[in-house]
Amino acid sequence: MENIGQPKKIIKKSLDEIVIDFNELTPDLQFVADKCGINTVLELLKNLQGTNIYIPKISRMTKYVIRYIKENNTKKIKQLADELGVSENYIRKLKYEI
Repeated sequence: MENIGQPKKIIKKSLDEIVIDFNELTPDLQFVADKCGINTVLELLKNLQGTNIYIPKISRMTKYVIRYIKENNTKKIKQLADELGVSENYIRKLKYEI
């Protein structure tokens, strides 16, 4: 029973020295490499292989948007919406709730 979890450590250790060419990456990992760098891809492969990651739109991060509105309360609704990439109605709704 003491060996539970050991394979993950062995896999992680073997990936510490991974050398992979950009063209060998899958299209989604090539996208990540283009946007975040190859080192990010290598870290993802070392630590999160097989994991599905969902990256939400800013509008789904309501707590952040509310904080952003509060910190920028002198800006107009249109400007806030443009900066956050959300609709003006969404900003109005949140401002009303604040």
